[in-house]
Amino acid sequence: PPPPPRLFKCGKSGLIFQLLICTAVPLILFSCAATKIGWYVYPAFPFLAVLLGTFLHFIIISLKEIMPARSLFVICLSVFIYFAVLEIRYIKKVSEHTRQTDPVQRVLFINSDRLGSFQGAPVYLENGKWEQRFVLTAKLVAGLLPTDGGRTAWEKDASGKAILITRELDLYDQKGKLLSESNSR
Repeated sequence: PPPPPRLFKCGKSGLIFQLLICTAVPLILFSCAATKIGWYVYPAFPFLAVLLGTFLHFIIISLKEIMPARSLFVICLSVFIYFAVLEIRYIKKVSEHTRQTDPVQRVLFINSDRLGSFQGAPVYLENGKWEQRFVLTAKLVAGLLPTDGGRTAWEKDASGKAILITRELDLYDQKGKLLSESNSR
């Protein structure tokens, strides 16, 4: 019987297949994920760059036979400039988006230094549910434990250290003491 085909063989076709797998798998997996954060797909970018470089190499080799070098250089430079402009626009858009914070995130950022004695304490949102960005901010910036249930669960919390973020974006401890104001008004 003939030997089974080798998917990861050496050579051009093996390299292209491996690059396609390394690029497609993270893109497909994280596109299907319930939570989508842009930087999840960053590991696929180096493979995508090598894959695009390989395809450009094949295109340039093919075009070399049918057109002079000067025309080929102008076309390649034009394509490079086009994609560079697209990348710069994308980077500006992403950086503007990341600079904008939600009011809940902002109140946690502003008051994180005042919440030092509440490390590991449960924190409740009076209005709404915990979105992933709020959870990450509460855990990483303020060291709090985001908990569902709203005001009712906060009032029943037995820890004695629970914090409530009100609709007005003020922080209260369980004794009803205003820990700080939101500075968002």
